[in-house]
Amino acid sequence: MAALVFCAGGGCALRQKPKPHPDLAQIFRPAKELTGKTPVIVIPGMLGSRLVNKSTGEKVWPRAHPKEDDLSLPTSPDLKKNRDDVVAVDVVETAKLGFPIPEIKVYEELTETLATHAGYERGDIDNPQPGGDRDTFYLFAYDWRRDNVETAQLLAEKIARLRQRLGRPDLRFNLIAHSMGGLVARYYMMYGGEDVLGRAGAKVTWAGAPSIDKVVLVGVPNEGTMESVRALVKGFPVAESGLLPLFGTVEAETAFTMPAAFQLLPHRGSQEFYDGRLQTVEVDLYEVETWRRHHWSIFDPSYRRDLTKRMQKTHGAGWHVHLDDHLADREAYLKVVLARARLFTEALDVKADLANPLKVFIFAGDCERTPRAAIIVEEGGRTITVFRPGRVKIKGTGLTRAEVEAKMLEPGDGRITRRSALAVGFGESAGGRSDRSDLLFTVFGCQIHSDLPNDATFQDNLLSIFLK
Repeated sequence: MAALVFCAGGGCALRQKPKPHPDLAQIFRPAKELTGKTPVIVIPGMLGSRLVNKSTGEKVWPRAHPKEDDLSLPTSPDLKKNRDDVVAVDVVETAKLGFPIPEIKVYEELTETLATHAGYERGDIDNPQPGGDRDTFYLFAYDWRRDNVETAQLLAEKIARLRQRLGRPDLRFNLIAHSMGGLVARYYMMYGGEDVLGRAGAKVTWAGAPSIDKVVLVGVPNEGTMESVRALVKGFPVAESGLLPLFGTVEAETAFTMPAAFQLLPHRGSQEFYDGRLQTVEVDLYEVETWRRHHWSIFDPSYRRDLTKRMQKTHGAGWHVHLDDHLADREAYLKVVLARARLFTEALDVKADLANPLKVFIFAGDCERTPRAAIIVEEGGRTITVFRPGRVKIKGTGLTRAEVEAKMLEPGDGRITRRSALAVGFGESAGGRSDRSDLLFTVFGCQIHSDLPNDATFQDNLLSIFLK
């Protein structure tokens, strides 16, 4: 029997019928009995923090039918100025989407394990209690729409403030980072709170390392994910069961306003596109002309039609001027946000001159067929991008369904491929451990992306790592 999965961590997937739960008290007894454990910070993935409008108090996320105006950021070319009244207040541990769907567990099983079975106290990252320098876990909530470097800077501020308030300037933390949160953790680990994007000659300094003991990356898209392209072109559902979307959708137009969505794009050397006969199509995801050529996002004819109707209704006779201005502004924003995303991915891909002083552990899934490539075809005079093998028309092409699936899918967790979790590009071997000096230890399992942090086997391994 299949069940609903909430789309935290940058994607949703089908959750299988749960297996009988092991005796957690026995598994985690060594952690519970040990005192003086290094404090932990949990960094959720995209969609994994609760958002509210600070002016109205209205919940913006999670909700079954997200309002475009609530989640959309301004889109000027000055990304730092694109702010609104929405703030992150806490991590989404459970989500209530409404009848008939029951309450959905997101990060609750992870936090319950830490609090109930592993001997950690829940701490307030902004107001730590006495003794919060040990046997404590903190939840790092952030606005997952915004630039990931900005989020890494926020993490740096929170960690510095914790050390100060706890009277421990030498205090180190263990980080548990899921999905996009792992990119934030890696950037902080490599560069601290510095924005090095576009800085000539910038090198990895491991500026965040003095504040960290161990880093655990859970289902992290280290080389990006094709699901981000899909989200920016097609939008993504709030929740889905199997292949059926439930409730509302975060529209592609809304995702377009979020710099973080672009920073999940597949890195150069980790992206593949094909035509209807499975011949390679050269695509540079970080160039505006690519988006124009393939009619993605603001270049989709349906986007222009819908926008024209809105402009005519709102502005009357002068609608065409407003339409042209709007499209020009959006294109200028797209150029900047793509360039910023490219610099972010390049900063993460830098091979450091200095050896990583930290131990970094990767937990990933590799039992699910996961999107790795898309197919671009001409259909009815339009350019269509297909992200699911089942929607590729093979009649008359001489291709088999198996050939299409072999090109479009590879092992992963349903959202993040094994290759991406290992930070391995298509031109490199994905047969084992990454050759990256900052990603050292890898464990694979058979959970889907959203379930990885809540898996009992993962949690057992996690606490074994932390107790060493």
